[in-house]
Amino acid sequence: MGKWYLGQLENGSMPEDVAFLDLEIQEHAGRAAAGLVVFQQPEIELYQRLVEAARNRLADLELEFGIEKSKVDAIRSKLFGALRTYYQERDRLRLCEKGSFVIPEKNLNHG
Repeated sequence: MGKWYLGQLENGSMPEDVAFLDLEIQEHAGRAAAGLVVFQQPEIELYQRLVEAARNRLADLELEFGIEKSKVDAIRSKLFGALRTYYQERDRLRLCEKGSFVIPEKNLNHG
């Protein structure tokens, strides 16, 4: 299609075809009604209301998600605070296991 279009532009036959098509459209429009033809879709209001309802539902769900996420984060924070010493010991052991870091004995006893 693109090559055909470029070929038509090179031949110079495109402007006449476009002008002819425009005249045909004006003839048909002149018979039906003069002026601008506006396309109206009767279902557009229904679709707009459905989209608006979906947006409202999404906003409600995002609000609910934010509240629940905040609650989960608070519980995780409390859980980490209660298990902090265990997490630290686990991390120290992992470092020692890899051999990439040597922890002096005094640091293990003082937390």
